[in-house]
Amino acid sequence: MITTLKKVRHRATPYSRAATINIAYEYFMCFLVCCAAFVFSCPLTYAPVNAAAPISIADPIITGPPIVIGYVDMKPYMYTENGQPAGETIQLLRQIFKGLPYKYSMQEYPVKRLLQLISVGKVHIWPRIKGPPDFENQTYKSPHVILTLRLRLFSMTKTQLRNINSIHEAVITISGYTYMGLRAELEQRDTGIRFIDASNHITGLKMLRSKRARYLLDYAGASAFALQELRMEHVPSIPILDIPAYIYVSRKLPYAKALLRDLGQAFLEIKSNKHTPPLYN
Repeated sequence: MITTLKKVRHRATPYSRAATINIAYEYFMCFLVCCAAFVFSCPLTYAPVNAAAPISIADPIITGPPIVIGYVDMKPYMYTENGQPAGETIQLLRQIFKGLPYKYSMQEYPVKRLLQLISVGKVHIWPRIKGPPDFENQTYKSPHVILTLRLRLFSMTKTQLRNINSIHEAVITISGYTYMGLRAELEQRDTGIRFIDASNHITGLKMLRSKRARYLLDYAGASAFALQELRMEHVPSIPILDIPAYIYVSRKLPYAKALLRDLGQAFLEIKSNKHTPPLYN
């Protein structure tokens, strides 16, 4: 018996094709679900390079105590009037802080007291000229000059003034002021110059008028303001030194560097709008 083998061609039924499509679809959906689960389960640990981090409601900048800005009595730059901080530099600081997420308060102190308070972090900001080495090591200095103080030598004598190096007698100075190290430098030269401290700018001019000494070393703007209050006539003077002033931030403040960066950016924006106070003469 001869059996004839016939080649049978199997053809896919409509049912098998549909099943294949369903299986492929299920695999594809499972793949999408797994990808989504992976993406949403991973924390976002990156941000654009130049993007500023959002401030949380619990951020210590917002919820913590206000930043304390200390200043000394130096009209017309900084002073207290009717119990409130006043002056061109005070106005500039208010403009700088406007729009920044920092609470702040302002308080006037004597120079020596302010040096001690900023060293322990009870005062956080002090706009001033360069200080002694200890002060520089306890603070961060802004890279931008916020104003320039012009130091002058005043005298009511008829002797023509030339320069401070030719003086070999008493000179009135303001207590606590180093004049960016100039006073210490003159003392070390041993030229015979000696200093008599006045408690403030008005007292310094009174001492000059009463001939306690023939010379007064003081800042031009502060002396001009004091002359107006005393109703004194013009006192001859010669320029000694132009001294830049900066914003100093205590290193005891945990976010001191971030604060100084924000203040610097705000100052540059104000400066570009030409809202900075003029150079004092």
